[in-house]
Amino acid sequence: DFGYWQPNIPEVDVNIANGVPVCNRDFRVHILLRNKSPYATLGHFVLHFNDQLTLIQSSIPYSQLSAGQIIFEDLTIEPLGILVITLDFTAPGFTTEGIALFFNGIYSTSDGVYEGITLDTVVCSYDPNDKKVEATGDFIDDYSLIADPLKYTIRFQNEGTYKAFDITIIDTLDQLLDPSTFELVASSHDVEATITTSGIITFVFRNIDLPTRSDDDLGSQGFVSFTVKPDHELTGLVSIRNKASIYFDFNPPIVTNIAHWHVVDDLAIVSTKEVYAHMSVYPNPTQGTLYLTIDKEADYTIWDCAGRHVDAGILQPGSNSIHLDVPYGIYYLQVRDGDQVFAPVKVAVIR
Repeated sequence: DFGYWQPNIPEVDVNIANGVPVCNRDFRVHILLRNKSPYATLGHFVLHFNDQLTLIQSSIPYSQLSAGQIIFEDLTIEPLGILVITLDFTAPGFTTEGIALFFNGIYSTSDGVYEGITLDTVVCSYDPNDKKVEATGDFIDDYSLIADPLKYTIRFQNEGTYKAFDITIIDTLDQLLDPSTFELVASSHDVEATITTSGIITFVFRNIDLPTRSDDDLGSQGFVSFTVKPDHELTGLVSIRNKASIYFDFNPPIVTNIAHWHVVDDLAIVSTKEVYAHMSVYPNPTQGTLYLTIDKEADYTIWDCAGRHVDAGILQPGSNSIHLDVPYGIYYLQVRDGDQVFAPVKVAVIR
């Protein structure tokens, strides 16, 4: 008799969610490493972040800490299990308001490399109850592919005068999203999630007992993250908008901002679009040469999905070319303009 041998290859999702980074205040980053296979996995986890951030504490011991990087070695994730890491940071000061922050996590095993990234912006005046949208695949600025899920994170904080016993969030999806593809990704507390065929999602944090901000700033915050795909029949370039309503016990709802995103069936449509107000990168994908236009001198660094630096240099005002003699795959380009650090640009190298 002949049998089929199934190799013990893990599949790991790296999900990262962060609290609102407010100038000179502490915020929490939640990292969930989900082993989707029936086999235990052993690996190393590296988190890259802006070096202006100050780490306060980690929920588990780390192996190495340096400016902009923390490493956890020999992490075991049980079959179908979840390993949770929480990190508390202090955001930089008021002179950094508006800079882009990034958290790029890479879990490496002998069988593969798995990564997740989340982006945010330092704010000094803010509403702690908000909704955030991100790409899960290739993207340029706020454009991603129709075929890829979008990741939404709804964040909340109890700014009342007494603890909240129950919190309910109601999110009515944009009609251009497919409710059947909804998947709960992560949450700060135990949550019950339901969704109707018309796309109304209800999240219930029952008996959460969320303290007030004045009693426990970090403990008064929470979040829920989920993914959902755009309708597969969409074509061209489409704009998707979403917001949510947050109910603290029986109080009137707090309505979040509108989370705005674009999806396209071909990123080449936007590959020459300005990535930031003073910088553009094209073509993306590239066959090895990137052209980068910037209005002042800056430094750049490029690393691969395993966190290894593959190139670095200086950009001059105007047009620059960067030649990448690297294997095909996904890389990250980061530009530093003095004290301003741009969030990494995901670059696809094709052959």
